[in-house]
Amino acid sequence: MVFDRFRWQVVARIAVILVLGYAGMYIIMSTDFWLAGCWLILFTAIATVSLFRYVEIYRRELYNFLSAIKQGDFTNSFSGHTARFRVDDLKFAYSEIIRVFHQLSSERESQYLFLQTIVEHVRVALVVADPKGEVLIYNRSFTELTGKKFIRNIGSLRNVDERFYDTIAALEPGQRILTKLLHKELYNLSVQCSSITVKNTQYRIISFQDIRNELEERELDSWQKLIRVLTHEIMNSAIPISTLTSVIREMLEDEAGQPLPLSDLDDESAKDVVDSLKTIENRSKGLVRFVEAYRSLTNIQPPKFEKVKVSTLFSEVEKLFLKDFDKKKIKLETETLPAGLEITIDKDLFEQVLINLVKNAGEAVEATASPLIKMSATQDNGNVIISISDNGPGIPADILDNIFVPFYTTKKQGSGIGLSLSRQIIRLHKGTLTVNTEIGTGTSFVVRV
Repeated sequence: MVFDRFRWQVVARIAVILVLGYAGMYIIMSTDFWLAGCWLILFTAIATVSLFRYVEIYRRELYNFLSAIKQGDFTNSFSGHTARFRVDDLKFAYSEIIRVFHQLSSERESQYLFLQTIVEHVRVALVVADPKGEVLIYNRSFTELTGKKFIRNIGSLRNVDERFYDTIAALEPGQRILTKLLHKELYNLSVQCSSITVKNTQYRIISFQDIRNELEERELDSWQKLIRVLTHEIMNSAIPISTLTSVIREMLEDEAGQPLPLSDLDDESAKDVVDSLKTIENRSKGLVRFVEAYRSLTNIQPPKFEKVKVSTLFSEVEKLFLKDFDKKKIKLETETLPAGLEITIDKDLFEQVLINLVKNAGEAVEATASPLIKMSATQDNGNVIISISDNGPGIPADILDNIFVPFYTTKKQGSGIGLSLSRQIIRLHKGTLTVNTEIGTGTSFVVRV
């Protein structure tokens, strides 16, 4: 053992010093061979110096070893090997520890380079910052997005776009937002923030994804769907009006195109003219109602928020459908967990959403045996989740893709704005309205705010 060898070396040297010193003093004081005694005293001094040097060497080696570890310098060599035997076990142990630390350091650098390479190859812009905003890692996509080749602190983004920096600085871990960045060109960004805790320090990982192409594709797709619906609705009214107008004109003109006296019309022709005019009037009113519906869809008043108990909200909606559902033998259930769950909403607007969803569910289960509609509310990570589910036939895939498109409807008397209007209202509440359906099992509309 290294310690045993060191200890016996020290003990042996101290023993030599004591023997030589005692012998030298004895000879000088008790005999006439004082010169021999002086030589022994000299050897004692030499042995003492040798002991101090021996201990000092080990102390210096330990100091150098600890300093190297502290400074991360693993270039020093403490090799104690020769070709035939080990000269110093302690030096060998130092060298082995240094070798292990050097290996760990190399592995850590390799892992960092590996991580940096992966981050650089990610097309999404990434930046990692500590609580003070000091930047640890960022990739090439981030520098291309912001135009910052070197960035030490998130605060330097103020020079790129002040509003963009304020948005990023306010991001909390787990939050995802859509924002814009104006830097040479306008970027539509999906920004997501997550966190990681290392040595009791929480670091923010922020990703920036340019969704401009996706937004343009979705926008084009939405416009195409909307135009198809608008064209269909307008043509349904315009064609009958045009056709009936032509028929009336032919009835009131002669072959030369001159107006006929109204007295020349027989009773049947006069009745046809009146009926045609009534049809034209009804279709014109239908177009007016269509335009008013469009106006209501695009001019929603800003919500006035207040705290409302979800159970109270459910109770008021339930009262509106109670008599109608009793006649149709539709069962309406409500569940709120916890019972006193509250939600901050515009009560009138939000109630309209629930009315639309419950009304749609009631129509969906009319032909179902033992029809059931359930309104439930729960809380998840600070969000309130409200579900309106039914046991109806479900929504076919070809219809599901269009149910939120304005004016799209499969009902004879429907306006096609209910679900679209409901989704807009929920968006004004910074929430989402989604649908889950299964053919033959039922449908659930889920509101998360």
